Amino acid sequence: RTMHPPAIAASRLLLGAGVGGCLAVGLHARSGGGGGVIAVVFLIASVLCLVLGWGLRHGAGPMASMFSGETDEEMAQRVSSDLGDWEASEDVNAKWAALEAKVLSNDLGQASQEPDASVD
Repeated sequence: RTMHPPAIAASRLLLGAGVGGCLAVGLHARSGGGGGVIAVVFLIASVLCLVLGWGLRHGAGPMASMFSGETDEEMAQRVSSDLGDWEASEDVNAKWAALEAKVLSNDLGQASQEPDASVD
């Protein structure tokens, strides 16, 4: 079973909360509850959920950078590529470290074979 990208799941959640909130405020007003402060705040929160969900669905808005739009396959390929790059850089780093150790040991070997000129 494949999962939806996180952006799609979050946008559905936000849109559902927004629609449900607007429906609740509408039913409250229809039953004669009036427009109290709590109803207005709830309506604003519901509309905000709708706007954020719509923006996220279209790849815009403040939440678009928080949720990935990649599918499972795309994410697996990206992670595999990143791991390959990391392993290649680690291999290069190990080769540089081995070369540096070889050069330093050669330098130390040559320094120990030279006579000390300060002991005359």
